[in-house]
Amino acid sequence: MATINLPPAMTITQATSIQQQGNELLACDDLDIDFSAVKEVDSSALAVLFTWQRFAARNQRSINLTTALPQGIITLAEVYSVSDLLPKPAV
Repeated sequence: MATINLPPAMTITQATSIQQQGNELLACDDLDIDFSAVKEVDSSALAVLFTWQRFAARNQRSINLTTALPQGIITLAEVYSVSDLLPKPAV
């Protein structure tokens, strides 16, 4: 299993490189996602996360949250009415 440790900011400025890094890891293995350092998000963080979910499903991979989602992502998902699409952290 591969792990991606996300940076403190998950915004439009970093979205493309973060998404690409996750896609490269998912192409080879299941992916553990560590949100522990994330402090700043915008809607592009949701886009990256949902893209990884689609990529994983298409390639018969799984994504696992090793930490809770940042509150900012949860709030944005609620605003956009997509909370039910968010992955749940591993118990």
